[in-house]
Amino acid sequence: MKEETDDANLLTKQLERKDAAPAAELEDVEGEEARGGRSYLERMGLDERRGEIKAGQKVVRSYLAKANAKRVRLRKRYEELHSERSEISPVPVGLVCLRTVVEEERR
Repeated sequence: MKEETDDANLLTKQLERKDAAPAAELEDVEGEEARGGRSYLERMGLDERRGEIKAGQKVVRSYLAKANAKRVRLRKRYEELHSERSEISPVPVGLVCLRTVVEEERR
């Protein structure tokens, strides 16, 4: 479970970095549009580039949402397992077994 949690955390960090990069690129495209003086073909190229950037962001954000949901599920599962373990035996398992053997020998 630890490896799966580590993988989910790493994936989330990578996707967050990947999501931040297109924002600057989108600002560049919008800055070029704001300067004006572009031909129709250049404006179409900028519109197409903006669409590509936004589509990429949409995909990355979709994966990011899934990765975050997985992290939440893993955290809840870890907490459930941890609480089940503490409810079952507050004493470490090895000590419980040792106590049982000692008590049986005394009988």
